[in-house]
Amino acid sequence: AIIRLRFLEEIQQQIASNGELGPRERLKALREIMEHKDKVLQDIASIKREVYLIRTQGVQLVNVYLPSGSAGPERQVAKEAWMDRFLPWAAALASSSEPVILGGDLNIAPTKLDVSNPSRAQKISGFLPHEREWFTSLLETGWTDLIRTHFGEQQGPYSWWSNFGRARELDRGWRIDHLLANRAAREALRSASIPVVEAVEKALEQRRLRREVTH
Repeated sequence: AIIRLRFLEEIQQQIASNGELGPRERLKALREIMEHKDKVLQDIASIKREVYLIRTQGVQLVNVYLPSGSAGPERQVAKEAWMDRFLPWAAALASSSEPVILGGDLNIAPTKLDVSNPSRAQKISGFLPHEREWFTSLLETGWTDLIRTHFGEQQGPYSWWSNFGRARELDRGWRIDHLLANRAAREALRSASIPVVEAVEKALEQRRLRREVTH
């Protein structure tokens, strides 16, 4: 959408400065361009309601919340429409020559390593096959998954746990919160972590100690 907007702005400037067009022709052409720009701006606005961008010390930081689809079919449809709009926007951002870090709740666990029980999650929003394919497409636009790069091919770590069935204590979770980097930022990676994991590990250790005491 950003690329389309820049293209339309260039055409708008060319029309405004074109002396070969009469006043009526120029006005008509500019009106059509403005209608297209309004639509593009609406698309961008629908994305940016859930996106926050800041620049600090030469790095662009992007915080994202991708809407959840777990509340029902209508929410899943809305989620997928948002995904369709977000992908080209994120692709344009990935191509930036400046370092960009994209992080936040994307509400998708991209691989079987990112869900504690993949077979049970197959039909649940956040782990649907086409959602995982979308995440792969996102990475292919130029993003690197920093958490997976750091931890390698191991199960977890997770960033979300159900409130039921002692899921957090037993570390039965999902990794739906992500930290991605474009090419310029990837080269500066030293480490990546999910701080909440430390709390889970502490809980598991306490549980192990209680078992040792009671036995």
